[in-house]
Amino acid sequence: MKITREDYQRAAEHGVSENLLYTRDRRGWEREKAITTRPKQKPERSEEEMEYCAKAIQKGIKRSVYWWRVDAGWDLAKAATDAVRAWNKAY
Repeated sequence: MKITREDYQRAAEHGVSENLLYTRDRRGWEREKAITTRPKQKPERSEEEMEYCAKAIQKGIKRSVYWWRVDAGWDLAKAATDAVRAWNKAY
């Protein structure tokens, strides 16, 4: 069933953008759930976490690796200083 203008308006009232509603519809979400489920919010990062992130980048650790480590519960200093494991692929 096509998404109506009213569906988009109701979704906007719940903080769901038109693009997100369309994506949810294409992925098979139930219409009501797609309209009323608020989008997830990114966690706010502390000043200390941002400083360690800068240190990690200086040490050659990718930003995504650092944030993955922090989100996985690593200590900030360890997440920013431990070397990234090299993976040897045998093809």
